[in-house]
Amino acid sequence: MNRIDIALVGMAGRFPGAADVAELWSTVVGGRETIRDLTEDELRAAGVDPDEAAEPGFVPRVADLAEPDRFDAGFFGMSAQEARLTDPQHRVFLECAWSALENAALNPADLDGNIGVWASTSMSSYLMNHLLDGTESELAYPMLVGNDKDFLASRVAYKLDLTGPTVGVQTACSSSLVGVHLAAQALRSGDCDAALAGGVSITLPQNAGYRHKTGGILSPDGRCRPFDADSAGTVKGNGCAVVVLMRLDDAIAGRYPIRAVLRGSAVGNDGARRAGFPAPSPRGQSRIIAEALDRSGLRAADVGYIEAHGTGTALGDPIEIRALTRAYDDGSDPREPTALGSIKANVGHLDAAAGVTGLIKTVLVLEHQTIPPQVNLTSLNPAIELDEERYRIPLQATEPETPIEAAAVSSFGLGGTNVHCVLAVAPPGRPVVPDHEPRLIVLSARDRAGLERTAGTLLEHLARHPGVRFADLSYTLLRGRARLAHRLAFVARDVAHTRQILTAFVAAGEIPAAHPDAERWLADGTLPEAAPDARRIPVPGYAFLRERHWAEAQVKGGAGGPAVPGDVAATVTEVMSRHLGVPGLDPEGDFYDLGGDSMTAVEIVAELRERLDRDMSLQDFENLRSPASVIRFLTAPADPSAEPIEVTAMPRRRPLAVAERLRVGSGTPIFFFPPGRRYELLLLPARPAPRRHRSAVHPVVPDGTARRGGEHPRPGRAFHRRDPGRSARGPVPAGRIFFRGERRGRGGAAAAGLRTEDGGPDHVRRAPAGGVRRWTHRRE
Repeated sequence: MNRIDIALVGMAGRFPGAADVAELWSTVVGGRETIRDLTEDELRAAGVDPDEAAEPGFVPRVADLAEPDRFDAGFFGMSAQEARLTDPQHRVFLECAWSALENAALNPADLDGNIGVWASTSMSSYLMNHLLDGTESELAYPMLVGNDKDFLASRVAYKLDLTGPTVGVQTACSSSLVGVHLAAQALRSGDCDAALAGGVSITLPQNAGYRHKTGGILSPDGRCRPFDADSAGTVKGNGCAVVVLMRLDDAIAGRYPIRAVLRGSAVGNDGARRAGFPAPSPRGQSRIIAEALDRSGLRAADVGYIEAHGTGTALGDPIEIRALTRAYDDGSDPREPTALGSIKANVGHLDAAAGVTGLIKTVLVLEHQTIPPQVNLTSLNPAIELDEERYRIPLQATEPETPIEAAAVSSFGLGGTNVHCVLAVAPPGRPVVPDHEPRLIVLSARDRAGLERTAGTLLEHLARHPGVRFADLSYTLLRGRARLAHRLAFVARDVAHTRQILTAFVAAGEIPAAHPDAERWLADGTLPEAAPDARRIPVPGYAFLRERHWAEAQVKGGAGGPAVPGDVAATVTEVMSRHLGVPGLDPEGDFYDLGGDSMTAVEIVAELRERLDRDMSLQDFENLRSPASVIRFLTAPADPSAEPIEVTAMPRRRPLAVAERLRVGSGTPIFFFPPGRRYELLLLPARPAPRRHRSAVHPVVPDGTARRGGEHPRPGRAFHRRDPGRSARGPVPAGRIFFRGERRGRGGAAAAGLRTEDGGPDHVRRAPAGGVRRWTHRRE
């Protein structure tokens, strides 16, 4: 099968401290960090109480986006009310989508084919904090369309009159790069002829800082340190990034500006073989990276730069590097070590926009043949094993000794959806000959003010880039721009003459002298003959009006209300019930059985510590699990006689390559051979049980065998028994071995849940042939 490569022909975005892609590159190659400190006035304006801002653990740092409240509603045919009810994420993405098409010199009206949209966005905090809590009392239809994730892609298609597939892509942090992969697939299959792919994330209020939570993903000091020994978390950033894709052959034929070539990509999920839903899997990441590299047809040694996901977490970075180096170990020898980097240290983690932001940086590395320095890296995380002959992390901007022919970028979503893309440098363009012919220069806008703004933007660009080829400039403005109502057209001799005419128009409104070519274009859009070797180039496009459309937020107190120091039980029950969304919480109900997860646990522990002023760690909560157990823990001193135990276990028939270490806790470990991929380990209180509740169960020992023994004080609450056709709770009968889970491979129990099998004291059921990858536990 003939390979179909994909050309990246346009890019646009807005980022923390960078109004466009050019400013982003300046920030990155200059080794600057745009995550900044918040002033007291900014915190106060965002509704942060000064006493809260002074508390330990509060982090007054932000990676903010300039002017999210500003939008050119009239340009997109939106009323002021519609704009006010529309999430700024949708508005910023809409403007960036238009700018990306102009950056690609692609006028949708002139393309003989369809343009698709793959768009990603974060949850609408504008809806929650500004509309529903402010002037609007109910979720009316205009707010639904203007704020829900489902309508971002279709709104862009409607406003820009695009008729290809419109797809919302939501895989958390990896969303936008997954969109690139899907868009490339659609281009290869012929579903569309060009594609917009990108993401946006704006969390409001921007300037409120955040409270660091032990065990959470946010940095304790507001700095993101990928790969560093002091890495302790990421920083949430706000921004938008969009790219334009076409089939490479079409881009060459249409003279589009090819910035890089997407040679191969792959996407997949980690599945259940990991420590928990938010946890990464080196096996899953490595599989996707290797698959993308294989599809690209390139060797690992050809890849000179890799933009890592690099969130700056102490565990996530080593896992990623281990997965990456494993996947790129194909036996090929690079001419010089492959450089690694992460843009999150510069601008923060842009969530739904993070993947394409990393992609844009990678394209710029290929274009400029310069590797930016890695910000906030002092000493390498000791858990990262990096072969210095194969990989390097530069601390200064460097130009490689040999040209970088290919680069790659990874993006891994919370929840396990991973994507990796492999890019190659753009093919060499056709030779050009000097051009000294006068050329037609055209601009258009929605109104006279917009025309003057757009002329001023082009004038600034030409002042910074006086060497732009004049024939290419004329061709781009003629073929790569929509023809709007207010137009300016003139014939100039060269770039310098163009700057002279634009200066007079912007400063004094002078209209240039008439010319037949200009008159024909102004009248009916007739295009003059272009230079035979002219091509489309990236040139600034429409300058949007910065007009405010905003619903003011209503500053409110914390969700949990005031502390209740004298009533621990009521506070614990209220907090857990609210976070789990379960009214009338069962005091003995298990947190995870009630729908909890590790991220919810982080929120609960942080709130309980704050409201009750008690010392409880995330590990304590993981061991306690039920509201009643948490209440007992917070109202009674710890038992000094309790000895912690450490459990290491392996399955009998399919041992893992390395024994997985389980959590440390107190009590007798109870082990069950499962019928599928999961083990269930319960850490139970080591205290005698009433005689009627004693039962034979099997504690884990390091060599993976099971031995008879152990007692359970409340077996009716700890175990489920499922017989064919019915399910029940009840005491655990002696002389049986219990299985938990569901069959996912060969062998094992047919039913989900627990089942029993008769057996003597020495009988042990072997693990199924499908093997086991994941361990779970709970403690009563």
